[in-house]
This record gives sequence, C-alpha cells and structure tokens, in this order.
Amino acid sequence: MEDEWWTSRLAAMVAVRAGGSTLWVATAGRGMQRLPERAGVVVIGGGVIGTSTAFHLSEAGVEDVLLLDGGALGGGSTSKAAGGVRAMFSDELNIRLGMRSLEAFADFGRRPGQEIDLRRVG
Repeated sequence: MEDEWWTSRLAAMVAVRAGGSTLWVATAGRGMQRLPERAGVVVIGGGVIGTSTAFHLSEAGVEDVLLLDGGALGGGSTSKAAGGVRAMFSDELNIRLGMRSLEAFADFGRRPGQEIDLRRVG
C-alpha cells in the first residue's frame, strides 16, 4: 500500500481512546491527512467484522490499531443487511451464543456507545 494513495483519499482520521490504547480510523474520500508511521495492527475493511475487530483489539489494550476503509464505515454490504436476530436453535452451544449476542446487542448503547434500536418482539 502506497502512503500517497491513501493520504490523497482520506476523509477522516480520528484517534479514539479505548482501554488505554489508540484506535486510528482512516476512510477514503476528500481531505489530506497522514497515516501514522507505525501501527501495532492494521485492520482492512470497516464493515461489521473489521470495526468489531479493531474495537475489541483496542479495548483489550493492543497498541496503535489502524482501521482502514475505502469508503464510509459500514457503508458496504454491512449497511444493506436485514436486521433480524435468530433466537431459536436446537443445540446448546448455539442457544448460548444467541443469548450472549442478544445481551451484547441490548448493551450496545453503553458498549461500544451507539444505540442500534434493538426491539425484542415475538
């Protein structure tokens, strides 16, 4: 990856403090800011998997996590997904995983700090 290519396309680069480490987020667009010279971990892709990975690494104390995305965070296929949560499974492991997921979704407003409008119906 050439630094000039990314710096000519950066729209935002925000340092967020989480768990004592720094999470750098860089998305493509207009603007001109420099990437950090070094990163402990580089995560490419700002969809649900990439942003979650970067958040949890930073929260766990991994130093200088850099999240790169070619567009807006969550703007690819993640933003087009239907919002259903499956809650019925036949085996114990998937039942526990589903329950843990629902607990995490219910607590999303506190951690990581963005409401997702979870509605439990049915």
